[in-house]
Amino acid sequence: MARAFSGGERGRIDGKLREEAERRFGSGGCRKTTVDELAKAAGISKGAFYLFYPSKEALFYRVLMDYHARVRTVLIERIDAAAACPEGLRPSDIADALVLAFREAESSFLPASLADGELEYLSSRLDESVLASHRAEDGDMVTAVFSRLPGLGETDMPFWGAMLRGIFTLTLHRREIGEPYYDRVVETMIRQTVAAMTGPKEGAL
Repeated sequence: MARAFSGGERGRIDGKLREEAERRFGSGGCRKTTVDELAKAAGISKGAFYLFYPSKEALFYRVLMDYHARVRTVLIERIDAAAACPEGLRPSDIADALVLAFREAESSFLPASLADGELEYLSSRLDESVLASHRAEDGDMVTAVFSRLPGLGETDMPFWGAMLRGIFTLTLHRREIGEPYYDRVVETMIRQTVAAMTGPKEGAL
């Protein structure tokens, strides 16, 4: 039977588990990673692993949600900083923040997880309630970001969230789009999406 851990031990071990799962997203992913490997990296037994997560899929999914939360925090901080400027928050400030977040995400483990089908794999093995919770969090992030635009009015936030997810999947098609044009295509789509949200009066950003 796995022994109990103190609060401090649990925090340290959980941190190691999440670090190892994030590292493995780019080298084999969840499907090729075993619970034994994760437990060994954290210095615990296989049995003790299940004191932290019900499955390896739940751990990998938690890592995705952690990254999602970090993106939300950084986005809001950047947007609030722009809003504090004398001219106030402009649609172009939202677009700038999103473009920068997209570039940062491209250098993370997320593109590898998309390319290897990790998201589909995890989605097929997690309860619908878990996935529904993620969709709700995703919608909350979109609302938290775009509600800062003055005069935005009523918009379909779930749609705009889906639009941004769709743009991110372009990382799978960099080669088809063409390397010379890829960055420009992505940035244009982000800026035009924000322009569409704010209405025709804003025009292109």
